[in-house]
Amino acid sequence: MEPKVILVDYLDNPLGEMKKGAAHASPLLHRAFSTLDAARRILNEEMKIHVKRLEEIYSFVYYYKFDKGICEFEFDHVIMGEYYLAMW
Repeated sequence: MEPKVILVDYLDNPLGEMKKGAAHASPLLHRAFSTLDAARRILNEEMKIHVKRLEEIYSFVYYYKFDKGICEFEFDHVIMGEYYLAMW
């Protein structure tokens, strides 16, 4: 099953959902990810980082059109956190 993204306006108000591939094929603004819980999961799955605390420090919108009709038009949340590196 293809993941979905949340479509938003310029104030990050949710407008609906769309499959990720379809959102990147059309210039519709969407969240890069949905919540702080998603950020925690992505850090764990992709980087093997277990975070203790996360907080949003600011957000921004960007647009970039790639070759072959793919585009990024995302509302991004910049998140700061702390983690402890286990040494054994």
